[in-house]
Amino acid sequence: MRGKRITQWIMAIVISGTLLFGQSFFAEIMKEKTPITVCAPEDMKNAFKEALYSAHLSSQYKIVMVDEMEGADIVIDYGKENDDSYQRISFSPFVIAYNTSDSCFKALKKAETMVPSEYNKSFYELDFLKVVDEIIEEGKWENLGIKDHNQIHLFYPAESTIYWHDFYNFMLLTVNGGKYPKTEAEMTRAIEKVNRFIESDCTEAITTFDEKIERTDGFAENAFYVIPEKTVYELAVHHEKYVRLLFPLTTANFNYYVKGCSEVGTAVVNNLTDESYSKLQYHDYRSESAFELGDDYGKVYDERDVYEVTEIPKDNFFTKSYSSDEE
Repeated sequence: MRGKRITQWIMAIVISGTLLFGQSFFAEIMKEKTPITVCAPEDMKNAFKEALYSAHLSSQYKIVMVDEMEGADIVIDYGKENDDSYQRISFSPFVIAYNTSDSCFKALKKAETMVPSEYNKSFYELDFLKVVDEIIEEGKWENLGIKDHNQIHLFYPAESTIYWHDFYNFMLLTVNGGKYPKTEAEMTRAIEKVNRFIESDCTEAITTFDEKIERTDGFAENAFYVIPEKTVYELAVHHEKYVRLLFPLTTANFNYYVKGCSEVGTAVVNNLTDESYSKLQYHDYRSESAFELGDDYGKVYDERDVYEVTEIPKDNFFTKSYSSDEE
């Protein structure tokens, strides 16, 4: 009986709409929408779907998520800073996720491993180059200020992950003093130092951070986790673990790029508005139009919008077109 009543209500609404607004009302709700196929990373699917709907195109198009780029109307991908057919749609800065222990945080500040931000002295930032140098040399927490731990553990994205391209560029600018290497000599020195960091007994490449957080029972006091800010939020919520964000003195972004691959796909991408990007913001993605996230994350300590970021140039390690002139 209940199903019959619901059907009757629906028919009543349709009839009422037709009487009030004419045949156009009935035609609008019955017309078949054009499917738009979108190939997007798993972590971006729901957010981008909301962004597309907010572009006021839902009455015309039906969004269909697909796994293959070939034949898709819209593609979202990584590492496309040197491909003009793509435009950056969103980004998330690399941060160091750490335990929320106040005593450890105070010890890092006392040892000047954490130093006041250049722009707001009430914020403290991690001297990540100091951490890298320690990992390459002795690898002792004591030298960073924490005396009751022994060897440093640092987990970073493996080469097989989606993060690798932007993570490696982030490491190159870190070991080059916060500036991306411009000459072949600078690049060679930076690559050698990053390789020593990666080969250290203190570091471990991680393919699945979800599994690592389970193995370490959350964010441990004796470990740093180098991952994008967006991913930290996801991990904290999914695993119900508290975490502290440590922003490096200078960081780089993990970037998402979008491209319309068909006439309809290009038209839709070109219709994305500030309102569309705000939908991404609600899913913890920053963008040119909505770069602030707010501060309502119950499990995340020290989230903020004040930090120093260096944009990676189009000519970088992965394009191999940097200058060969030595300084």
